[in-house]
Amino acid sequence: MIAEKGSFRAAVSAAIFAFGISAGAIFCPVTAFGLQADSWALLLVCIAASIAFAVLFRVFRPVYSFGAVLLAALAFAWVCHDAFLESALGLLGGIFENYVAAFHFSMPQALAEAAGADATTALGVLAAILALITVWTVLSRCSLFGVVLVSAPCLIICLVILQTEPGTLPMLTLTGTLTKSVLHSNLFHGTLTISGLDGMEEPYTLTLTREDGAWHGLSGEASILFSAGKEMDTLLIVLQGSQDVGADVHFLAPGAASRSAALTRLYTYYPAYRTK
Repeated sequence: MIAEKGSFRAAVSAAIFAFGISAGAIFCPVTAFGLQADSWALLLVCIAASIAFAVLFRVFRPVYSFGAVLLAALAFAWVCHDAFLESALGLLGGIFENYVAAFHFSMPQALAEAAGADATTALGVLAAILALITVWTVLSRCSLFGVVLVSAPCLIICLVILQTEPGTLPMLTLTGTLTKSVLHSNLFHGTLTISGLDGMEEPYTLTLTREDGAWHGLSGEASILFSAGKEMDTLLIVLQGSQDVGADVHFLAPGAASRSAALTRLYTYYPAYRTK
């Protein structure tokens, strides 16, 4: 089996990234526009949502995790829909009044009346959504495009369009977390345990790099090549001493249904072996 260095480490990494994205994103407009919101409550929501989603998606299958999130969202909508709508209008009103002052256009009456209302509930929901998307992205090793797409507007609406600078801490938290996420999105650190083969029972430390949708890397302890698909499936292990040109190729293809399927996997990852 192949796994990131324990489920605990994977969940912690996902929670840290989720907190950085959610807290940085929501506090950018709060500090830039002076929105009415309970900062401590928002901070607690960011922490709680990041930890809860990380544990949920690390422990349970995605279908059960998303089902639980959907049920929680429906329960929240049923109980708090009026408070959420009022808070959402207050959030939009607080942002739009800054645009009205800068560009001199008429503001909708509903937003004008709601401007100044407490936006904590709406911002808390936004923080939970950001944490959910980030946790799922980190744990499933998907593209970071979705995370950037939903978080970057929180910085753009205040810093790029109006040039209203948000607080230094949330701005650095958001941009720093996004940068680190991008830099590490193509790296995988984990361990591999091979059972049933003499001399290979000890866990191997892996450092894999994603190239063209697949993962490739080398185990430093034994000079063994590892390759895997996007979801860490279709694993291929090329054993020590078989990487030289002209040498016999000794490899493992766990889960392959036949010798032909195993060879197909080898040639898919390493086409040069067809000539050996």
